[in-house]
Amino acid sequence: MGRTEIRGGQIKDDSITGDDIDESTLILDILRDADGDTKIQIEESADEDKIRFDTAGVERMIINASGQVGIGTNDPDNTLHVKSAGATHIKIESDAGSYPALKLKSGTAGSTYVWTPADTSDLRLYAG
Repeated sequence: MGRTEIRGGQIKDDSITGDDIDESTLILDILRDADGDTKIQIEESADEDKIRFDTAGVERMIINASGQVGIGTNDPDNTLHVKSAGATHIKIESDAGSYPALKLKSGTAGSTYVWTPADTSDLRLYAG
């Protein structure tokens, strides 16, 4: 079966619905911008079962077959694996008057929180 490319300019409708396309036969393996350096790629090779996210020609994030997410790594070994060449930061931010928090929970046990109370620079820990 031959492969047909449809470019954005060829789609004249504001939306594509089931009336327009039989979704059971619609298969996409890459969504990319005009110059091809920013893209979402489903399976780089046959039966790879990974989704890759590239910007400016560099792979930035991957979701592997186990559902693990890698940011800055193409081989995540945890649920979320963040890696960079220099300092690595994860930012949790809330609007003024609210508080950013990290919640840790295992099964039915109580939760543990690490948070900063609204509009302060305090760090608090709550367990139980």
